[in-house]
Parts: sequence; structure tokens; C-alpha cells
Amino acid sequence: MHHYGFDGFSLNDWNWWTLKQRRDLYVLLQKYNVAAIFHGHNLQAEHYRWPDPQFHAGDLNFFYNGKLPADYRQYDVLSCGNLCWVIRIRGERFIAAHYSSSGSSAAPGDCFTKSLKP
Repeated sequence: MHHYGFDGFSLNDWNWWTLKQRRDLYVLLQKYNVAAIFHGHNLQAEHYRWPDPQFHAGDLNFFYNGKLPADYRQYDVLSCGNLCWVIRIRGERFIAAHYSSSGSSAAPGDCFTKSLKP
């Protein structure tokens, strides 16, 4: 969990994550079974993947020296929005639902589930 995510504002080299820092984090995380990365700052709840070839093509090119493998690793990223995510681990399932000041949400973009198997 950290303050800035992997959106356009946070990825500028003069803001938070430099390309080298992102690559170092990416390499470090590959050693672990990371269920999700959480961040704040943008004040809206969202779930996205990092690195995503559409939004993070520069990262992927830098991480893999322009030779993207077919099975590269992506991480689920959850932006906390105006409050938080409620997380439940049930067996081998990771379940997340966004919770705001008005209560929990059942909107498709505000709920997320995945297997915890590596």
C-alpha cells in the first residue's frame, strides 16, 4: 500500500514513480504472491492492472528491453477512493468491495474477486 498509484499523474518522473523505481518495484514484487496493490491520492475507487500494455507501454518496454514475453506478470491495483476497500479471504479467493462514507457498493467497478493461487 502506498500513496500514489500508477496513473498518469503519478508516473511523471518529477512526481512519484520514476521508470527505474517502477522497474525495481516490479522486479521485487515478482518474488511474492501479491494479491493486490492499494493506493490512495486520486480520491476515486478503481481497479486496474499494472503494467497494462495500453496505459503502461513505456513501462513494459523499459522492463523487458523492448522484448515483451507472452506471459509477463500484471498486478491488480485498487485505488482506495474516498474511504477504503473491504477485503475478505475465503479459501483460495480474494474478494474486495469498495466501502465509502455512504456504505458498501455493489457496482461492478467497485467489486473485485480473484484466485490466490500463484
